[in-house]
Amino acid sequence: MPTSSADHKVGERALTVTGMSAGYSDTPTIVDIDLTVDKGEIVTIIGPNGAGKSTLLKALLGVIKPMSGTITLGDRDLTLLRSDQICKLSVGYVPQVRDTFPRLTVRENLEMGGYTLHRSAMLKRVDEVMDLYPQLRALAHQQGGHLSGGERKMLAVARAMMINPTLLVLDEPTAGLSPKLADELLTQHVAKLAQTGVSRSSSSNEPGRPWRSPTGPTSWPPAGSS
Repeated sequence: MPTSSADHKVGERALTVTGMSAGYSDTPTIVDIDLTVDKGEIVTIIGPNGAGKSTLLKALLGVIKPMSGTITLGDRDLTLLRSDQICKLSVGYVPQVRDTFPRLTVRENLEMGGYTLHRSAMLKRVDEVMDLYPQLRALAHQQGGHLSGGERKMLAVARAMMINPTLLVLDEPTAGLSPKLADELLTQHVAKLAQTGVSRSSSSNEPGRPWRSPTGPTSWPPAGSS
């Protein structure tokens, strides 16, 4: 089933999913999925719990293997790659829970996000990410477990940005946040990434909180399906 807006003008393609089915054991949870994300585009997958949103993201990230279909990042086939191999191809991920290391400082959390980089490049990237999120610089020596919900989620996004991702995948980033903090996260801390050309794919079970995007949110599953 196509999940991207047909009215959107095709730009430089970042992610293409074609005919993908995925699930657990021998049972598919999602079937025949087509999805595209262009460079700099925000695609939000919206649906209730159990609709298969996280299954889709896990398949994109190599956590589970697709049962059929293909996944490509630019012109690189990701379908059979492991999650660590996909990370090295500049795909960032922000999980719904356990999104920071609570005993590490903010700076150490960012350094963990850049573990695939050479140390000199990693230290330079920490400063670049702190410039992108100035609030984190003031919190650099504070432990992740002592941050507020909004600060922790900002740190999780910033850590994923350490690899300068081509594609950033977020699993229900507003879960557990107040409406005010959720709006701040979406309209300030994440939406500003459009300026960097990063493409974003995200899941949400709250239709009232998609990003403001030229293509609008993607409904999942389509209206009228059972």
